[in-house]
Amino acid sequence: MSDRLYQDETGKILKVRVFDDAEVESLAGATNLKLKIKKPDQTILEVTATIATTTPADKFLEYTIATGDLNQAGVFILQSFHDQASNTFKGNKTTFEVFEEFKGPSELNE
Repeated sequence: MSDRLYQDETGKILKVRVFDDAEVESLAGATNLKLKIKKPDQTILEVTATIATTTPADKFLEYTIATGDLNQAGVFILQSFHDQASNTFKGNKTTFEVFEEFKGPSELNE
């Protein structure tokens, strides 16, 4: 995921770590892969995720941002969920900030 996300952007990838130790834990055989995204207004968006192709494998879930997902500026919370062997698991969570257009961190001295 890019360092900066802006309101109404699409096409960027959100990625969240599911396991701290992929050598011990794996998403092999996991179903119902999803991410829940809590928006600044506290509404929750639930989206279908995929297993990210990373090394080590089976450590992250990812989702490509679609139209309407980032319709607010502010701090979002992202958490993974999946089913495996008749159990439901909640993965690690992370936060990210979405900025209004022309606002947010800048590399220029203003």
